[in-house]
Amino acid sequence: MNTSHQVVKLAVISRVCMLVLGLALSLFPDYDTSLTPSHFPRASFVTRFLRPFAAWDGEYFTGIAERGYVYEHFHAFFPLYPLLIRALSLFSFGLFSHLVSALIISNISFVIAALSLHHLTLSLFPADQKLAWWTVVLFCINPASIFMSAAYSESLYCALTFSALFFLHRRSQITIFPAIVLFTLATFTRSNGVLSCWFLLYAACQDSIKRRSSDIRLAFSTAFGCVSVAAPFVLVQLYGQSIFHPSDVGPLQFYGYVQSHYWNQGFMNYWQLKQLPNFILAAPILIISAFTGFSCLLSCIQRRQLIPEFPFVAHLGVMCVASLFFMHTQVATRFICAASPAIYWTSSRLLQRGKWIILAYFLSYFLLGPLLFTNFFPWT
Repeated sequence: MNTSHQVVKLAVISRVCMLVLGLALSLFPDYDTSLTPSHFPRASFVTRFLRPFAAWDGEYFTGIAERGYVYEHFHAFFPLYPLLIRALSLFSFGLFSHLVSALIISNISFVIAALSLHHLTLSLFPADQKLAWWTVVLFCINPASIFMSAAYSESLYCALTFSALFFLHRRSQITIFPAIVLFTLATFTRSNGVLSCWFLLYAACQDSIKRRSSDIRLAFSTAFGCVSVAAPFVLVQLYGQSIFHPSDVGPLQFYGYVQSHYWNQGFMNYWQLKQLPNFILAAPILIISAFTGFSCLLSCIQRRQLIPEFPFVAHLGVMCVASLFFMHTQVATRFICAASPAIYWTSSRLLQRGKWIILAYFLSYFLLGPLLFTNFFPWT
């Protein structure tokens, strides 16, 4: 049995376990029944049975797939995932409801993400098969696992981003174009995809240093890639602003306005004493991220050069700052787990050194997530 087959098998088993756990634990009474998904009144038995996986943002994604961007606050959610949900439901001739389609896309995307992460890790660290394997194991039981099996865009974003990073690392004129396309689709999936421009810029700088000369084709492809990756972020805002025309909102400020107006997101808006439990929920992933950054910095100083993980760790650092100071901080767990390979490399290395607390953290959130999420506890 080859390693890729083992990775796929492990990823599939982890998703089956998560779906079974979610359904079993959803039998507990809902914490907040006012938030129960409301647009499945005439749904089939299968859809009503799977309804716990449409909690929280899942209702928005399936709602957009069904009705489009009919409300201003829907524009906090980017369109690729709802479009794929709608397309799968249509092409199945009604066999799959929007919720069923969402779960199919999320769980298949997770398997692709696991395989891409494994290939990326082997590409960066070809001599460390053990690191690659434990990286995938931890990814399959990651603390944000419930979101990657529910009607959320995390798995799709993860699959697109990890695949793009793999193609980018194998850089050639053949693989750079798929990387740009996948990064662009990732930005159509989640707004933080725009940060992937950093990877293209870093790769271009590396190539220029190796060649010790400027290259017009390299500069053009990098510029084209960055524009392409940023374009969805611009287009989504322009589309929303053209429909709703909010007052006192300038060009390319629509997304920020929606997040601020409807979710109270903004610089240190979440820093309130009553939010302390949510900061505690996010603390483990932020601590691992901080350790990742410190270890990377120390390694770079000791080797007097940038290590292979550097661009990934720098990207992780930006996400940590954003989640800590500008977002609902408890979202940091899924925000980071769905976008950063570096968090899994660090955790894998710590686990191999006997730091079993890493495994305890991953497993506890893996088990706790479906209990709280499917019963509408504040696990978002």
